[in-house]
Amino acid sequence: MAENMTTPAAQVPREEVRVDDLPTYRALSNRAIAGLVLGLVSALSIASLWFLVAAVGAILLGWQALRLIAKYPDVYTGAGLARAGIGLGIVCGLGSATIVGTQSFILNNEAKKFSRHFAQELKTKDFPTLMWYRVSPAARQGKTGEEVTREAQASAREGGIYETEFGPMKVCSDKIREGEMDVELVSIEQSGLDGLTPYAYAILEVHSHKTPSEQPFFLLLALKADVKDGRYDWWVERFVYPYTRGTMAAPTPKIDDGHNH
Repeated sequence: MAENMTTPAAQVPREEVRVDDLPTYRALSNRAIAGLVLGLVSALSIASLWFLVAAVGAILLGWQALRLIAKYPDVYTGAGLARAGIGLGIVCGLGSATIVGTQSFILNNEAKKFSRHFAQELKTKDFPTLMWYRVSPAARQGKTGEEVTREAQASAREGGIYETEFGPMKVCSDKIREGEMDVELVSIEQSGLDGLTPYAYAILEVHSHKTPSEQPFFLLLALKADVKDGRYDWWVERFVYPYTRGTMAAPTPKIDDGHNH
């Protein structure tokens, strides 16, 4: 019987798989992952500058991850994630800083315009007209200065509240109109958002005509504004005279506890 020269398929020698031919396992860099996550979070910096911390963290962690991967290329991977985190951090950080900077510039410029206008009103207008600026646009809509003044007097139920709140403005206005003093805008000491409401602290310098050598006084206009269609409608929430520069604290952020408190 002729020997079967056919070798069974099972017996065909296969190419040996060598361990050296297997791809080397490389760990995904934790810093690259964390940098990407922070880069995504940094997109929120458009809403609040607090998230710029995330943008900075994304850039730093991404940079550290790239250095680590470059130093140990056979151990770590994730360079693409690291670069993505760095890119997001740079784009979101610079974008939000630009937006906030532009908004701050516009806010300060609008506050200066109103403050100069109000300083002129102090020189030329009567007290009821000035009182019209002391209430919000919604509260003064359709009302005269006299009506606003009467409402303010009626709401001051406790003795002395009206004089304490509005007396300094009347004293200052009377002296300016009588020629004893002059007033001009110096600077915007602070500005920002109180919740969603723009605010600004305008510093006005008061000079005495009777005693020119006397050191000038300062008064503070604590301003707030309603913004509609890009138009700032300001009112003077507080009038502080005399005022020591740098002593007015920023508004305390309002915290909603879920019960409108």
